[in-house]
Amino acid sequence: MFFSDQLQLQEGPQMTAYEVQVRYELMQRILGPTLGRLQVEFLNPLINRVFWIRFRASAQDSPYRKLFAWCKQNQVALDVEYEGPLAKAQRLAESTAMQRFWQIILPLTEAKPEILDNIDFDYMLREHAESVGTPAKMLRSSDSVAKIRGARQQAQAQQAQEQTMLNQTKSAGQVAPLVAALGKSKEATIPTGAASPALQGPVGG
Repeated sequence: MFFSDQLQLQEGPQMTAYEVQVRYELMQRILGPTLGRLQVEFLNPLINRVFWIRFRASAQDSPYRKLFAWCKQNQVALDVEYEGPLAKAQRLAESTAMQRFWQIILPLTEAKPEILDNIDFDYMLREHAESVGTPAKMLRSSDSVAKIRGARQQAQAQQAQEQTMLNQTKSAGQVAPLVAALGKSKEATIPTGAASPALQGPVGG
């Protein structure tokens, strides 16, 4: 509440989008240290303490014990992600940075398309979705995406194989009449019943 005046974006005459973004970043810089201390020194220890109290008091099939077992199995630490308006506003700065990065890269791709090989578009998409607060259910998991892409590649390979077989069949159908026509032309040039010169006897007695 002591920073309520800093949360209000001051309006100016004919503010451009860039000016609004700069003022927004300045506001985030002012609130960043205070919010960081609140999370590290107060909220994180409080949530961690409450979690272990509920963990010890819960049954074997409780969500707390399932979450702890999953973290232990995958060897990851339990992390807290805040979903408050101010936390979302801070993550929005990452989305803005990605947009600026793309605005710089896009003109360069016309001259050097190979620079796109440096960008992990899947990671960029997921980070952008997280920074703008997209619901997690809207995105498929990485395993589901891999299965969809595998099925698409398999269908494309099968379609290409069928197209190749169709082209070969058409080529064979066009060659067969030509071969038959050549055979008939050869038969027409050889007189029927003509004797071979080697088998003819001398003329006269």
